[in-house]
Amino acid sequence: MHFVIRTLPFRIAQPLIAFIIKNSGGILIKTSNIKRNIADVFPHLSKAEIDALTKEMLANTGRHIAETAHMKSFKEGKHGLRIDYTTPDGMVFDGKGPAIYVGAHVGSWEMFPILMAEKNQPFTIIYTPHENAVLNGLMMKPRLETGVKYVEKSKALRPCLKALKNGESIGLLVDQRVSPGVEAEFFGRPASFTQMPARLAIAHNCPIITFDVVRLKTGHLRAVFRPPILPNGEKGPEAEARLTQEIATSIQGSITRNAESWFCSKLRWKRSDKKRPFDPAEVKDTSGQPV
Repeated sequence: MHFVIRTLPFRIAQPLIAFIIKNSGGILIKTSNIKRNIADVFPHLSKAEIDALTKEMLANTGRHIAETAHMKSFKEGKHGLRIDYTTPDGMVFDGKGPAIYVGAHVGSWEMFPILMAEKNQPFTIIYTPHENAVLNGLMMKPRLETGVKYVEKSKALRPCLKALKNGESIGLLVDQRVSPGVEAEFFGRPASFTQMPARLAIAHNCPIITFDVVRLKTGHLRAVFRPPILPNGEKGPEAEARLTQEIATSIQGSITRNAESWFCSKLRWKRSDKKRPFDPAEVKDTSGQPV
């Protein structure tokens, strides 16, 4: 699909793919999990509103697919395609590390590495490969055109430790449920999050920076950086729990602000989690590993 999309002019490809996926009736992307996640996160919405929001999420996925297919043009600024950024208090973004960049499957998340490439800063992205090897290969081609390093989640620890030790930065998305993980409050209920960002930030005393990549208009994307989450030299389970909760709160804000562009095709909660209210006194590390 990416090859076909790349052959089309971007301003034709993007609305076309958005229209096709939005009106595919759930054939191209399964919508049952998306609707369950919407109902869990926004319980006040009616069935009609959930159906409408699901369609907008699918349309955004189509736009995002077109953007990733034309990633090289965004990187090179061709055909008027561009990505810029805003920072808290107007601070200058230079991409220098070490830092841990954390986001969600919101907006056009795959496009963030372009900014790091523009700053000529080494950057390591942690990703989960697609279960279909052919599709995974198609997805990796435009990613590698950014010039940053991609490592599979199952093999990420050593490369990430090395990168941070060398003063470089890493990035990952954390809005999907993981097991094992550490619990944090997420939309009013306990949710399992990866403990990797908190543990690495504590180990290297470096900031965690959450971000969104939003679409201002066709062909113009913007990375919005949030205030850094700092370990402040703290260590131990309490520090890890605090950092993870701050990440979860920031990601919740990202999803709330950009609900129509959240890609949530995987169930975020187990049924047992949805029935249990969050209690900070019961925060658990479910990894079975020392914190």
